[in-house]
Amino acid sequence: MHSKKIELREICTINFSEALNKLIEIPIPATSSWNLSKTIDKISEEQKRYNKIRMKTLKKFAKLDNNGEVSVDKEGHAKFKKGKRVPFDKEIGKLLDKKIDIPMISMSIFGKKTLIEPRILFALKKIMVD
Repeated sequence: MHSKKIELREICTINFSEALNKLIEIPIPATSSWNLSKTIDKISEEQKRYNKIRMKTLKKFAKLDNNGEVSVDKEGHAKFKKGKRVPFDKEIGKLLDKKIDIPMISMSIFGKKTLIEPRILFALKKIMVD
């Protein structure tokens, strides 16, 4: 299985996660399923690592409530300490620019008659190969 370096931001989108969830619902042979699960495990691991670091960084720059949790406004957005939103965005931007190795998913594992919605393929195009 080949891998490809992609930016972390590519796998940390809602569309990407939703597309992966749809992809794993497609019935495929066991060996293909095994290969697909390795890719999904790697992506899940990187997403969890990103979310953990993002929350740690957010706590560094955001206002905290009495319980030490990030304080949020009425819309659920984090409230930042004065002048700390831009530094937070820069730090997270650098993290999202980080390139990570992701095993590629071969279209051949799904067979020629498998129907996959175009929006799923579009969301996953960075990790799909013919």
